[in-house]
Amino acid sequence: KMTGLLVVLVCLLAFLPGQRVYAAGSYRVGKYDSTWEVQPNGNVKVTETIEFDINGDINGLFRDVDVRLGSDIPNTPANQVGIDNVSVAVLENGVERPVYMIDQGLGSDGKFEFFKQSSNLYRFKVYETSNNERKTIRFRYTLTNVIVKYNDIATLNWIMIDRNWTVPLENIKMTITIPD
Repeated sequence: KMTGLLVVLVCLLAFLPGQRVYAAGSYRVGKYDSTWEVQPNGNVKVTETIEFDINGDINGLFRDVDVRLGSDIPNTPANQVGIDNVSVAVLENGVERPVYMIDQGLGSDGKFEFFKQSSNLYRFKVYETSNNERKTIRFRYTLTNVIVKYNDIATLNWIMIDRNWTVPLENIKMTITIPD
């Protein structure tokens, strides 16, 4: 009786709507284009346009952003980096289709979650069902308190392609603009 009950329970759970982001498919990054606009206040507006080549079925994608400062930067409250003004869009035929932010655990197609994964890691969780296709997603966010200011200079000491990628990135283009 117990085995039969367990089988019924497993079958029921298998058909409940899930919150998984990955499914049976995989992907690679065919193109990575990012623009970093340094603001006079020391923040940096970041736009990442990432082309995912998807093989198989997936329910969505993660994009982790590491905000860990370089080892030579003192870890003081004045040097704590944050993320603000987040948005996500899917590019379809050169036109942006907005993906709307929702609270954690309420995922559905065309939505994304954004949360602090750990003390140095933020996560975009984009729900975008895909099957054997190329999908381009644009992530926008502002890194706050990134520029380290000294009396005579200011520095941007940042690993722009962070260490959290689990797949190789191809065709990388990066643009950095600084204020006058």
